[in-house]
Amino acid sequence: MRKEFLNYINNFRGIAILYIVLGHCLSAFDWSANRVVADVVHVVFTNGTVLFVFIAGYLFQYLSYKYNYGKYLKSKFLNVGMPYVIMSVPGVLYFTLFAQRAGMEYVNEWPWLLRVVEFYLVGAQLVPFWFIPMIFIHFFLSPFYIHGDRRGWLYYLLPLFFIIGLFVWRGGPYQLQSYLHYAFVYFFGMFLCRYRERFNPILSRGDVLLLLFFTVTALGLLEYGSDFQSMYAKRLNFVQHIVQCPFYIGLLVRFEHVIGKRMDLFATMSFGIFFVHSYLISVFKLVVNRAGGGATEGSVFLLMLFYAAILGTSMLFVMSVKRIFGKHSRMVCGS
Repeated sequence: MRKEFLNYINNFRGIAILYIVLGHCLSAFDWSANRVVADVVHVVFTNGTVLFVFIAGYLFQYLSYKYNYGKYLKSKFLNVGMPYVIMSVPGVLYFTLFAQRAGMEYVNEWPWLLRVVEFYLVGAQLVPFWFIPMIFIHFFLSPFYIHGDRRGWLYYLLPLFFIIGLFVWRGGPYQLQSYLHYAFVYFFGMFLCRYRERFNPILSRGDVLLLLFFTVTALGLLEYGSDFQSMYAKRLNFVQHIVQCPFYIGLLVRFEHVIGKRMDLFATMSFGIFFVHSYLISVFKLVVNRAGGGATEGSVFLLMLFYAAILGTSMLFVMSVKRIFGKHSRMVCGS
């Protein structure tokens, strides 16, 4: 039985990758003279990982009707693991042969091959790559999710995982803490998918959308007025982005007839963009630092220009890989 295509979730995938790229572009500039712009972008767009993880859980539940553990893992190793291995090569080589990665000093005395393996297991080779070791924990544990979803017991644990997410933060050995931090988000995505026929009509109501929007805004304002490095601010940011998930579900369902497939290009390339965009940002920062001028002073115009350039170049890269490798491109760059 083939299920219908969820266009609103496809559009959400496109939005999620736009969040992630913009959040990472912020680090390319010096914002000391223009804190307002940087702080607003930080509050709204950083931690787009929450959206990514939510969508992953949503789609996992949606496709669970055809779940087979062996076939599922094979698909994930080919379409997530393989591009991760391939796209990590430049970063791993750079940080094991030419430079020291902050936070990875403990591998300095290890044999080179073990250092390479450790980078892959930790995901420290580039800023966003920690996501892959973390999401693979979900892949490995998926039989428990299937059982919990079909029997219903998994969703009784949502309050517990929400509390865990507030107190266990990203990082830790082999992204185990990251897994615990984002587990609620993944299960929340599964929950809203399982009961989508009940919740989608509610979430897409005008009054509910306004309530969710004002909740996101209130949480954002509370974070904006706090110290971003504090756990209080980080928790506000985490919860705010969780609330953004049902908001976007409702918004995209309500206006699906208007939006159509306008986000499809970003959605279909989202994983490829995820893998390559940080390389482009890192190269830009490296070139600027080597030039000796220091980071450029940030502004809205420069940020948007840089954002468009990174996004456009990333998409050109993905299109080139797809053109060269055809149907096998997913195993190379994820798209």
